[in-house]
Amino acid sequence: CIDTETTGKDPAEARVVEVAVVHAVLGVEAAAPAFRSYVQPGIPIPADASRITGIDDATVAGAPEWKDVAPDVAEACSGRLVVAFNATYDWTVIASEEARIERRIPDWTWLCALVLRRAARRKSRPGTLLEVAAEHGILLDAHGAMGDALATGLLVTPLLRVLYTRKGIAPTVKTIGDLLAWQRHAALAQEVDFAGWCRRSGWTTAPDCAWHRLEGVEPPGWKALPMRTRPCPTCRANVVLRVAQ
Repeated sequence: CIDTETTGKDPAEARVVEVAVVHAVLGVEAAAPAFRSYVQPGIPIPADASRITGIDDATVAGAPEWKDVAPDVAEACSGRLVVAFNATYDWTVIASEEARIERRIPDWTWLCALVLRRAARRKSRPGTLLEVAAEHGILLDAHGAMGDALATGLLVTPLLRVLYTRKGIAPTVKTIGDLLAWQRHAALAQEVDFAGWCRRSGWTTAPDCAWHRLEGVEPPGWKALPMRTRPCPTCRANVVLRVAQ
């Protein structure tokens, strides 16, 4: 399980100021720290980011740069299923950092707790890590990379249990490969559903469809997006239906 603290909300522009990795076993509600480091971002840390993370320029003074910690992060994640609360954010942040140092983006397989949560509670808003963890009785050190990574490690098993018991995905999801195939379908459907909601709500431009980018799939056509939805029979996320002309 990985978490990054950064200098901003835009993952393509944000710089990592802290990164942590913990090791966990699916089905076992425990996690062990594997790696953590502050990171010198190479730019001044905005005050807004410092208020959220508690990390300022003084905190990272003398800290290693991303190029120095990247090999340790890669080693901690090597050969493992990489879990993040919002996988597309952390994936984009790390991909952007790797591109800046002209290093190949790690070929990790990602599992996203936020996709699991959206599928488990389709009619509620996604919620922050702090809120979702609290739903399952997990207390965490909010906004610290290690605390957030540990919380994510503790959270995955309860979220999967909800999906298996309440949402009935067990008949079709029996292996990690099945789970990843289900996640891909659910994540892309959730993004199409969200894009449709944005268009119905009067957005003038399309939202970022990060899972489509991660999966190498064309994002939903903004002007062609239909305006009604129905529940997908597989993942229960809303799927947009074309309105009859």
